[in-house]
Amino acid sequence: RVVSGAVLNPDSEPVVGATVFLTNQKTKAIRSYSSTKMGHFYFAQVNMAEDYDLWAENGGKKSPVKTVSSWDSRKEFVTDLKLK
Repeated sequence: RVVSGAVLNPDSEPVVGATVFLTNQKTKAIRSYSSTKMGHFYFAQVNMAEDYDLWAENGGKKSPVKTVSSWDSRKEFVTDLKLK
């Protein structure tokens, strides 16, 4: 599975250099990615049989945590993360 999207500020503008975290809920293994100049992030080879927490942080701001569920059969999980 691929997990991707964009990190946005409260005004829905892309955030460059935000750290996006993808944490396996069972093993607690953490992967991270720095958002690109358009705010995009991308994780490849995400195990579809596991559940993950996904969120972004930048400059003391954090997005709400989203769950990437093993029950979700989509091969591409695309979502935006809005910093608060």
